[in-house]
Amino acid sequence: RIVEAAAQARATAQGLPVPVPITTAEAARNQPMLRRQGEMAKDDSAAGKLLRDNNAEANRAIAQNFDALMDGLGAVTTESREALGEMVSGRVLTAGERQLKARHQSTYKAANEAGHMADQVDMTPLVRWIETNRSSETMAPIVGMLEKELVRLNAARKMPNGELTPLTLGVNDVEEVRKLMVSNAKGGNLNDQRLALSANGVIDQMTEGKGGALYRQARREFAEFASVYRNNGLVRDLLTLKPNSTDRRVAYEKVWNKIAVAPNESIRHLLTTLEGTGPEGAAAVREIRATTIHEGMKRALGNTAMDEKRNIIPSPAKFNAWVNVMDRDGKLDLLAGREAAAVLRDLRETMLNVQTVPPGTLNSSGTWSLMRDAFKGLATGQVGPAVFNARGAGGASRKDRADLRFAQDILPPQIPRGLQNSITPPP
Repeated sequence: RIVEAAAQARATAQGLPVPVPITTAEAARNQPMLRRQGEMAKDDSAAGKLLRDNNAEANRAIAQNFDALMDGLGAVTTESREALGEMVSGRVLTAGERQLKARHQSTYKAANEAGHMADQVDMTPLVRWIETNRSSETMAPIVGMLEKELVRLNAARKMPNGELTPLTLGVNDVEEVRKLMVSNAKGGNLNDQRLALSANGVIDQMTEGKGGALYRQARREFAEFASVYRNNGLVRDLLTLKPNSTDRRVAYEKVWNKIAVAPNESIRHLLTTLEGTGPEGAAAVREIRATTIHEGMKRALGNTAMDEKRNIIPSPAKFNAWVNVMDRDGKLDLLAGREAAAVLRDLRETMLNVQTVPPGTLNSSGTWSLMRDAFKGLATGQVGPAVFNARGAGGASRKDRADLRFAQDILPPQIPRGLQNSITPPP
């Protein structure tokens, strides 16, 4: 079972876009082998240099895997959250909304000009809705606004006792009432917004089956527009401004963060909407995916520590925590894409194998190395500082040769070109 696990770990590391060289000890998670590898890597010997060079190559390959994933998407905004937000919200969604809105508005205009909106509509349901919600008028001014508008249009008559008597109104005027109501509900009053949604449903029922073919077509087009750009909270938030302000509800630089914490269904809707707008929308989806990968890269390569080849030493703990959070409800697949998400999981597994060891494996004090040199000194009759010059004076010891064979044996079969050749074995 250990052999199979080691083979799988090595296959995973080699199967990454940029293969990561992983030693047999790391792949097998074998504690004695890892202890020997770790202690040998501290030593200024041929074996130690071989192991350190392999580890540096692993660090380099890990970092290059993130670049390979982002380059494969052709992303250009990964370094700028603001550029991503401007692309998603300011260009793609705004243009798509404008185009779909113009379609149903044009059809409504054609329907009105063709007389397809001349049917009279009984206003009883809307008057009943006003009477039912009259107690909310102080908290939701939209109720009083609707009452005044119906009286002004002669669609209802205010009786001396204060009650409304419903009359009729043409379909075209009903739609104008609807537009006025929606416009007034945009002021930021949540009660107005909630009641406007309710009243809108009443108007839908009142006008169902009314008007000619063009009007019914316009209603279908508006329903499609609303389902794409109005009824999804994430898309709506990315498009709208703050109440009584020219500031966006979601600033460009916070668009990815807003997407990342949204419900999965809202994220799916956004990605589908973007892709449905055309090539730039598909490019925006790729930018979202690349930014997600870049977010993972920041976790993995956020350290300042570097190896002796000046590669950033990855942080498997931070990257593992990020992958776990993103995977908790399937957001990694959604935001990075399934193929990239699978690579990120394999990269996480490889990082944990390469950069971590079981607790108690390594002796941070370096006692093992000191004891080894002491025993070597006893064997050669040298003690103290002279021990460290033993190689230069008399060549490598039998221990050095054994260490080198061990290092060569545990290195991956396919070592990057030049790595082993750069090492001159002791005689």
